[in-house]
Amino acid sequence: LEKLMGLVDGFMRSSLWERIEGASKKYFEVPFALEDSEGDGSDGSDGSIVYGVIDLVFEEEDGWVIVDYKTDDFEGDQERKRVYQKQVDMYGKCWERISGERVKERVLFRLS
Repeated sequence: LEKLMGLVDGFMRSSLWERIEGASKKYFEVPFALEDSEGDGSDGSDGSIVYGVIDLVFEEEDGWVIVDYKTDDFEGDQERKRVYQKQVDMYGKCWERISGERVKERVLFRLS
């Protein structure tokens, strides 16, 4: 419990938290499922479904921000960071399809 409270406290002191507080819209733990728009069907399949849960999405004046929280030290592992970045980029593309609006920023946020 003490460790968890420390993570929450650290997050609430971040500049990202200030941005979230000032956001006009904010959604937490947003589940989604969409048909994969990048598949061309040439393999005879009916397409696949992309699904996930976006940790946080919030709207600022000039667009949406996608945030994915991580508790591990991905900065020290470039392969892991690449995988995480690919995930948050995919979330951004999905949110653009869902909302019909621009995602201006994709953030990997390390809770520490």
